[in-house]
Amino acid sequence: MRLSDRGKRFLLILLTIAFITLLSPDPMIQTTSLVLSLTFLIDALLLRSKMKMLKEIKASPETLDLRATVGGKVTRKITVNKPVRNVISPERWLELKVVKAEKKSSEILLEAAPKLSGVYRINTIKEKLLSPLGVFEEYVDIKLNLTLNLYPKAFPAIIGIIAFLQGAGVMGGGVFPGKKRGQGLEYAETREYIPGDPLRFIDWKATARFSKLMVKEFLEEEYGIPYVIFNSKAPGPILADELSYLFLSTILGLALEGLPVTLIFKRESESIVMKSLAPGEAVKRALTYVLETYPSLEWEVYELVEPKSRGKLLKFFRQLERGASTRQRLSVKEAFHAGREGPMIYVGLPTYEASTLVRISDKARTRGTRLYVITPKKPWRDLKDLEEAYVLYMSHEKTLNALLKSGAIVKSL
Repeated sequence: MRLSDRGKRFLLILLTIAFITLLSPDPMIQTTSLVLSLTFLIDALLLRSKMKMLKEIKASPETLDLRATVGGKVTRKITVNKPVRNVISPERWLELKVVKAEKKSSEILLEAAPKLSGVYRINTIKEKLLSPLGVFEEYVDIKLNLTLNLYPKAFPAIIGIIAFLQGAGVMGGGVFPGKKRGQGLEYAETREYIPGDPLRFIDWKATARFSKLMVKEFLEEEYGIPYVIFNSKAPGPILADELSYLFLSTILGLALEGLPVTLIFKRESESIVMKSLAPGEAVKRALTYVLETYPSLEWEVYELVEPKSRGKLLKFFRQLERGASTRQRLSVKEAFHAGREGPMIYVGLPTYEASTLVRISDKARTRGTRLYVITPKKPWRDLKDLEEAYVLYMSHEKTLNALLKSGAIVKSL
């Protein structure tokens, strides 16, 4: 049992009055001192009785093993066999709310939402008790063994790729026809005029409606191999995880469509280029690259599958590590200009390649295709300094606006 902030002030007043009583034995002051002392003692005894009532407090269940991915919120309800009202969490990533309080039991809602992947554990939660006057406070431990395995955001995409490679989803190589914006016959959409667009595609009705030049876009068959550029550079681990998720999701989506892919992994001043990979090979290379960022992730995947599949999965990972593919080292400029055969998809923070991406987008538009930019919505989440976060926010917004004006298609996810 300890003094609360109010209790410390109360004690200071009590000691002051007691000291004055010693200096001048006034009956009124003595009575006041006695009353305050009794109040102090009774308040302590009442809190002691509350503590006795919670002596055998237990949570049900006492053990929780939770799993989730970054970005989600895990919620669970537990029951306590005593009435509680002010439950305190020992960690910031865990919030506790008393949703139902009765005379003999209480129901507590647990909400866990850490920002970084990892294993989080607690052994107890606490009930904060206050005396009736708030002079004393005490904490009662409630035993609760909670383990939260929080997997990276890229985890579902990794599972999807493993299912794709181990199932019937592995398709052969070759060039598969797709659709691109161009001068075909199939209408796509109406958009704002960009200098250089053919005047014969002007949509006069839309121009009159919006009071600005609008043009029609059409779809035509495309036979080029898509180039996917992955720039994993990030200001912190949260964004690095989001970029890995976006990259793997993009590669998996192309593979499910049966499209061969050229991969370009951006690393500082050079890029690793893997040309014209079949769908199965492309997802293998992408997965291998991402697993370098999460060295323990393959064992976490291993633990989740049924025992019969574990041997196959372990063998799969070992083959993945030994797998070889043709690699070419090109400069950044050469890597970006390599995508003339088909559309280019950039996954990363465009702020780091702003001027280069704008030039790529301009050239792609003149070839009848587009630059697709896939980027996180909030790239400043890792930054703790408000000024740095604001600078990155402004730079990110300006870069996206410049890319949109150049004709690029931007998807913030």
